[in-house]
Amino acid sequence: MTGGATPAATLFMRRRCRVISGGSPAFESLVRILLSERSEQAEEIENTAASIRNLQDPFEEAFAMAALYENQGKVELMLNTLEQVRLSGHLECCRRLYAGIAREKLGLLEEARQQYQWVLRVAPACDELITAAQFNLEVTVEKENPGEADFGRFISRGSCTLSSGEDLLHKALCMELVLCLRTGRSFRYVDLIESALKAEELSCPAGYVKTLVNWVQYNGEHLTPVQREQVLAISSRMPINTKAALLYHIIKSAESDEARVLRGVLTEHLGRLAAESRSQSVRKFYEELV
Repeated sequence: MTGGATPAATLFMRRRCRVISGGSPAFESLVRILLSERSEQAEEIENTAASIRNLQDPFEEAFAMAALYENQGKVELMLNTLEQVRLSGHLECCRRLYAGIAREKLGLLEEARQQYQWVLRVAPACDELITAAQFNLEVTVEKENPGEADFGRFISRGSCTLSSGEDLLHKALCMELVLCLRTGRSFRYVDLIESALKAEELSCPAGYVKTLVNWVQYNGEHLTPVQREQVLAISSRMPINTKAALLYHIIKSAESDEARVLRGVLTEHLGRLAAESRSQSVRKFYEELV
């Protein structure tokens, strides 16, 4: 890809850093699931909510409930939940970091930056919180001024596993692809991308899908039928906003006869997501198709 106008169906699959350390093992396990797998059925959602109530800790309950709301595409409720508690030290940094992500997703970029900058002032040096806040701050720069953003400094650190279980290197490669898609500049890390995709396919399927879609688009291609089926299978368990974005992308980029057959089925499915969700972005995806 050498630049030029961004195709209408281009999808920017962004990633952020969350810090979930400081809680109980039950809390950390639950949140890792909520950040990567969608709670879909009413019974499953209620069981998850019950598990959250059983945590019996203000930080854990607020953070986990916010993760459930984000999982369901209810970012306003995610933010409101996080704003109902005030903590101290490490836990307050975790809360503000997550609240910053909510504000960024809602388009409140300056407010998000204020949250991240607070963490940078307060968190101990060399802490994971510092890296996460720096990374998320760069996401706000990418959204507003992509030509000024650069995730290379995170890539140069090499592999680094975060408390969420994800690798900082993989997140940074994914975001660098977003920058290249938006600015038309060349991707400098071709030698790293294939190994990153192979690693995430096993360790973090949700992250794998995001990087794969960005990589395929960067190369000016479409998902192959095999890749498309793989993305659809993985996305069925991803948080609702991400799932809707992937469905929209597949529908809009459909070219082959086989893919067009899927268009009606996927559009109908996206319509059901829009009907059950309070997410404006999901409804927007569906309205643009119909």
